[in-house]
Amino acid sequence: MELEALIPVSRISTEGFRTGQWSPRKAYHSEKVSPCREACPAGSDIPEFMCFAAEGRFDEALKEILHENPLPGVCGRVCPHPCQDHCNRSNLEGAVQIREVERAVAEYGRGLPQREEGKVGGRIAVVGSGPAGLSAAYFLGRLGHRVTVFERQKELGGVLRYGIPEYRLPKGVLQKEIERLKALEIDFVTSTPLHRETILSLRQDFDAVILATGAWSPRRLGIRGEELQGVFYGLPWLSSPSTATTDPRRIVVIGGGDVAVDVARVSRRLYPEARIVMVAPEREGEFPAIPEGLLEAAEEGIEIEGGWRPLEFLGEGGRLKGIRFRRCEVHRDPDAGTYRITDLEGERIEEAQMVIVSIGQVPEWEVLPQGLKQGHIETTPWGETAIKGLFLAGDLVNRKAAVVEAISSGKRTALGVHLRLLGDDPQKVLSEVKIGGGRAVSFKAFLKGTSKRLDRIAEFSEVSRYLFPECPPIRPGKLDPGERKFSFREVKFGLGKEEASHEAGRCFNCGKCTGCDLCFFLCPDLAILKGDPYSVNPDYCKGCGICVEACPRDVVEMR
Repeated sequence: MELEALIPVSRISTEGFRTGQWSPRKAYHSEKVSPCREACPAGSDIPEFMCFAAEGRFDEALKEILHENPLPGVCGRVCPHPCQDHCNRSNLEGAVQIREVERAVAEYGRGLPQREEGKVGGRIAVVGSGPAGLSAAYFLGRLGHRVTVFERQKELGGVLRYGIPEYRLPKGVLQKEIERLKALEIDFVTSTPLHRETILSLRQDFDAVILATGAWSPRRLGIRGEELQGVFYGLPWLSSPSTATTDPRRIVVIGGGDVAVDVARVSRRLYPEARIVMVAPEREGEFPAIPEGLLEAAEEGIEIEGGWRPLEFLGEGGRLKGIRFRRCEVHRDPDAGTYRITDLEGERIEEAQMVIVSIGQVPEWEVLPQGLKQGHIETTPWGETAIKGLFLAGDLVNRKAAVVEAISSGKRTALGVHLRLLGDDPQKVLSEVKIGGGRAVSFKAFLKGTSKRLDRIAEFSEVSRYLFPECPPIRPGKLDPGERKFSFREVKFGLGKEEASHEAGRCFNCGKCTGCDLCFFLCPDLAILKGDPYSVNPDYCKGCGICVEACPRDVVEMR
């Protein structure tokens, strides 16, 4: 018998076979949120802009990022990149270098944000031009409001300009980001320090006031000898590094956070021959600073010691002579965000002619209006206070002092102000555009809606990896440590266009339909209908699940 005789062939249309009646389970195309996006405080749609970048379409990629993040050039350099820690590809040969691709998109992409014609155009004052203030102004400007930003310094940028050194964030990059904001017709008023009385007067002239003044007052140790000459504090010292008082042989930096790392590395550049020691109560490996910053500090010859806390500053003739330390350990409560330090046996004295205390900053409570409780201000999730028309953003409400967290806070506050002026319920609306289980919200979904399930995450276990060959990440190079000691040049090099496109091409695009057509070609009942988005004809889908297994990005599911 010939082989052809064994093959069943239909000589009529198969439309008569309504196989959809076989099962109540049907396939549905439903885009989800990638784990990296859920982890991003700014809520950037990472798979979306990665698709554009992989094709070399940097203008479109930049436009996509600007839906959610007004400062991609900044975040592409200083963000602690929690997105990469949650990248599904990290389960294979290494996470996609999302931050480096974002930096490349900001560098090679061109485009300006557009103002939306909203239902209401209020007059909003934003006090402070750091990342939270710029973010709040940006999103309010996008929504069509008239925004005025007040800044006490001569130049805009807050901590981005005065607290992050040039070797991490070049001032030209920051200025490019600020110029983009000016396209939204935002007014900037500089050299205008505001106090309690002037903030109250703003409430009479504006429909809403957002305070985003940051945290600039250094935490003090409260130990003997803090008044000695040669004792400095982190952020104020970074804003205006002092080199005139002494030519120190030994410099001690107290603290284990990012400011402490920057202080130590700036000291290295100002005093290339000095011995510089970072001392923190946390054990090594548990410092709160970004690990790569600690690594680069070590490369530059900075000694890092954990498990010690200062007891007193020792002086002679009014000048610092040394520091007495006590062995200790830190116990943290990650849920409450608190910690306690327990003393252990052992003391030591460290010689030093200069010490820079960098154990954190607190807001300048004295400039805030009366009625706000100092130390912890009760606000809604969108920054609204008990004082009508007064909102907060950034370090005034954030637990984590990171640039991307400030951007996220500024966005939420801007949307809260907008919804209050419209008379809508911010709680209800923002819950609808909340991304996964984090605090990030989607501005794009707020404006235009979305076909994605913002509450559903595309898990690694559901990604079909057979379409993705092994491909290690591209990591950019760095300036040689020997050159860093004598230069404030940017330490990390960026990716070239081809490198950025190649790295973006490693993205699984989890939860995003890329039109690969596997579900269409493999459906035995021709139930998949091509379109944007794809759809399923329930009359012919018998619920076999082949399309679900074939989808490489967890976009198709059975219901």
